[in-house]
Amino acid sequence: MGISCRPVAYLLLISAVVLLTSPASAQTCRSDGLASNFENCQDLQSLRATLHWTYRYPTLSIAFTAQPAAPGGWVAWGLNPTAARMVGTQALLAFTASNGSLVVNTYNLSSTSPDLSTQSAIDYGVLNRSAIISRGRITLFANLSLPAPIGTTNHAWQVGPVSDGAPLPHAFNPENFASVGQLNLGSTSGTPSSPSPTPTPTPTPRIPPPSPSGTKEILASWVWVCGVSLAVYVFGF
Repeated sequence: MGISCRPVAYLLLISAVVLLTSPASAQTCRSDGLASNFENCQDLQSLRATLHWTYRYPTLSIAFTAQPAAPGGWVAWGLNPTAARMVGTQALLAFTASNGSLVVNTYNLSSTSPDLSTQSAIDYGVLNRSAIISRGRITLFANLSLPAPIGTTNHAWQVGPVSDGAPLPHAFNPENFASVGQLNLGSTSGTPSSPSPTPTPTPTPRIPPPSPSGTKEILASWVWVCGVSLAVYVFGF
């Protein structure tokens, strides 16, 4: 008697579910479809946020993506020229207004309890700003005009709720307190710097690991094959 394919199919189905729900399948800055539009990207260390940017002094173009703390909530990102903390951050905050549209406000966070009901001017010129929402995650786009060349600076990001069309303070969880850090903007010139002419050893070719989408396709194919084999075995067709 042949080996039943049913247990194998069950095992593959369980593996597929685990793969779909595992952190490894979470969206990264290299898989969110924005990497081709910017020169740099980074998976930030908290709040499952990502940042894309291109810096050509005086213009800094960014795309910040995060999931709000609750449906209809807000996400925010900004530079802080003084320290890696919230106070002093020149923030851009995107949220869903009471009319259902996404808006982007500016806030100069000068205290630990800022008033988010009214936006305030920031130290950088905002050439344009917009936001989109996809699969529950908000992406905030902006072009900033910086007053002086910057190499490495501080930045902060955050998420929070919205009530009656107005942003409310964020939670005080460990991941909220961890949402600050340093950001190396890279080249400050108008054109990319030339690469060093020093030859480098040719790296040994390496087969890249399968992408999450490729692994899912392989699992789906095995489940289909096992299903057909099981039908032939049981029903004789």
